[in-house]
Amino acid sequence: MDLETASAIESLRKDLDRTRTDLGDRIAGVETSLGRQLATVENTLRAQSDRRVTMLTRHTAVLTESVRDDVRIVADGLAAVTAELVAVSAKIDALKR
Repeated sequence: MDLETASAIESLRKDLDRTRTDLGDRIAGVETSLGRQLATVENTLRAQSDRRVTMLTRHTAVLTESVRDDVRIVADGLAAVTAELVAVSAKIDALKR
C-alpha cells in the first residue's frame, strides 16, 4: 500500500471515529430529551388521573347520599303502610268477632 492510500485510509478512519462519537452524543441527547418528555407526560397523566378520581369520588358521594334519602323515604312509606295494614287487620278481626 502506498503512502497516499494509507493516508486516505487513516483520514477515513478518523472521520468514521468522529462520526461515531458525534452520533453517540446525539443519541445520548435524544435519550435525555425523551426521558424528560416522558416524565412530563407521566406527571401530566398522573395529575389528570388524580383530578378524575377526586371528581368521581365526589360524584359517587352525592349519588350515595341521594340513594340514602330515597331509601329513607321508601322505609318511611313502608312503615306507614304497615301501620295502616295492622290497623285495618285489627278492624277486620274485630268485625269477625
